[in-house]
Amino acid sequence: MSKIVLISSGSPATNPRLVKEANALHGAGYNVHVLYSHVIDWAEALDERILAEAEWSAQLVGGSPTKERLTFVVSSLWFKCVRRILWVPFRRKRLTRTSLLLIKRAQQHKADLYIAHNLGAIAAAVLAGRRQKAKSAFDAEDYHLGELQAGSSLADLTKHIENEWIPQCAECWSASPLITEAYRTRFPDLSFHVIDNVFPVHLQLPFETLQKGPVRFIWFSQTIGAGRGLETLFRALQSCPLQNWELSLIGRVDGIFETELKSFQSAHPHA
Repeated sequence: MSKIVLISSGSPATNPRLVKEANALHGAGYNVHVLYSHVIDWAEALDERILAEAEWSAQLVGGSPTKERLTFVVSSLWFKCVRRILWVPFRRKRLTRTSLLLIKRAQQHKADLYIAHNLGAIAAAVLAGRRQKAKSAFDAEDYHLGELQAGSSLADLTKHIENEWIPQCAECWSASPLITEAYRTRFPDLSFHVIDNVFPVHLQLPFETLQKGPVRFIWFSQTIGAGRGLETLFRALQSCPLQNWELSLIGRVDGIFETELKSFQSAHPHA
């Protein structure tokens, strides 16, 4: 049976696309192993629930506040120091707290394919594939460079990492046609395939039309912050002639964006 290793600098609860991919690959008959990292406390209990139900294996890399705590503390302190070093070549494998740890752990697993689910994991996939004489792939869940302010140090680092590691992948795919279009512009020699970011039909709840009450909008994102489309939604709702609506936001509020969010909420108490 062919073995596939999925690698993420996030966790299953914060990376549902990875979970769906692991389930799909296992269902197709592959031996699937997931390497993941702790990123936020609220996800830890949910990670345990997801992994308890999973039919594939998984391994926490880099510890957490409750598991392998010493490794977690040391890697966190190390990463704080590394982030102060602006020289990009030094940081090319160090985008996240566990980037180097993922490289070491991935190279210990012999597999036929290594799939990176974010930029913090892409070096691990490429280097593990090289060591094991196997293929590596990159699943672009977002257009990462487009998330950042042009010219910022993080944007420069992101561009450097993408330019170095993505061309070394045997396969690339993305979560939407526009993400694919953006990457194809920069990497015309690579073939990016679109795998839409959707849930299986059997997991969809029955649709029920609301006959009464306001029109309800629900926005879900891991981070409620600027530059993620909320500003466009706010402008649309402000210009909407129908004021009978409710807006619910689900996610972690970015501190910088909180002022704008409160201002909008004051102007629209039902939001």
